Amino acid sequence: MSGSREKCASQHALFNTASPYLIFSAIVGCLFACASCTPRFFEFGISGKKLLCVPASVVPRFNRGTTRSSIFIKPKYYPYAILSFQFDEPEVLKAIPTFHVNQLYGEDAPSNTIYGAVSLISGAEARLNYGRSPQADAIWKRSDSCAAPLITAVAGSSDYLGQCGPNSVLHILFDRDPGGTAISDVYSAVVGRCVRLVGEHGKVVESCTRTIIVRTYRVDYNFDVVNAAVVAQMDSFLHSKIASWGSLCAKSREGAKLAS
Repeated sequence: MSGSREKCASQHALFNTASPYLIFSAIVGCLFACASCTPRFFEFGISGKKLLCVPASVVPRFNRGTTRSSIFIKPKYYPYAILSFQFDEPEVLKAIPTFHVNQLYGEDAPSNTIYGAVSLISGAEARLNYGRSPQADAIWKRSDSCAAPLITAVAGSSDYLGQCGPNSVLHILFDRDPGGTAISDVYSAVVGRCVRLVGEHGKVVESCTRTIIVRTYRVDYNFDVVNAAVVAQMDSFLHSKIASWGSLCAKSREGAKLAS
């Protein structure tokens, strides 16, 4: 029971971390229903061209069997083409042995997985401005709206959580002490956007969303702040997975040519 409650709380957190891309991913399963059984792969691409072939085992369990097996969009709809993913605890631990697992919750709980969404990104401006958060600037620059932010060091890492007052819902995870020195691009120091939840047994869960660019894709993924120290490894893990999904499509196209 505790696992399901924490899962619901963490999924609710995704809707409060200023990431519309993750919100769209949660809706995909409702929009694209099919009556057939779950396929081996889910295809993602543009105008009928497959770009990513994602193993069905990676599609979140609450979407399996309901998400359409092929999602193809027109270029002008880039921001709205979303493919969700969830890497379960055993696979994450195999790749990242130091990944922290909360034993109070089940292995399906989002905080014990790497969960998120992939979308296409187009244009230099979109690549430059992805995931910007006005609150990050306010915290770092001590603006009028955030003159005395609360700054907390994250145990086990070199990161810091910043928030504009004790009642602030959105917190910003920085890779250095915000406000120490002036920098030209505040967002270069932002690791993710977080919300604090109180789960079972009174345990506080700081659920964070991070946005990265992988080739021509925007990737938003969710993690517990206790795993801040392995963010670079999670980034590398997702880079590798997306590259492999692209390779699967390339092999699929080559196989189709040989068969014909």
